[in-house]
Amino acid sequence: MDYLKDLCKEVLPDYEILTYGSYATNLALKWSDLDLILGSKTDTPDPLSLRTFYNSLASQKWIKTHKFIENTSVPIVKLTAVSSLGNVQIDISLKDSKHFGLRCIKLVNSFLQEYPSLVYIVLALKQILKYCDLNDPFKGGISSYGLILMIVFFLQNYRSIYNIGSNSSVNFSNYGRVFCEFLDYYGNYFDNSKYW
Repeated sequence: MDYLKDLCKEVLPDYEILTYGSYATNLALKWSDLDLILGSKTDTPDPLSLRTFYNSLASQKWIKTHKFIENTSVPIVKLTAVSSLGNVQIDISLKDSKHFGLRCIKLVNSFLQEYPSLVYIVLALKQILKYCDLNDPFKGGISSYGLILMIVFFLQNYRSIYNIGSNSSVNFSNYGRVFCEFLDYYGNYFDNSKYW
């Protein structure tokens, strides 16, 4: 990341590189990609700044591959570091009015405080999704953030799902049980037609 920060200072001195996503919330696994934002220090981002930054990557010897995906609601630069840097996958997007990555850090951290079991369920499911090649939304999979929202929805609605009265306590400390109940709920009972 230091390479990218230094490059940003050189090419776009009015911008900075910020971290969001799994690394920012301590939910990253060893293979997790690094999500970064190119943010304007003046809060008025130039839409061409991400393209400018992308063009400057071509001369960087520590980058194995890089591509610019422009035709999305949030354009993104995807790059892979060389093997000596762990082949880390890095996604860089532009901080603008359509980007909520930094705000999501606070929300996810509040969920982690409220539901201590969340971290274990997220990490286990992320590993399963990676194994099945379903962890990339650009390939039809689900993002880590989407996964977190699914798990939180399940935990928030646990009482109504299992018909537990408001006077009864709910114990989420048996992580294996909660994990299996999550899978059972989304596999057998969740009615997605309500949310389309």
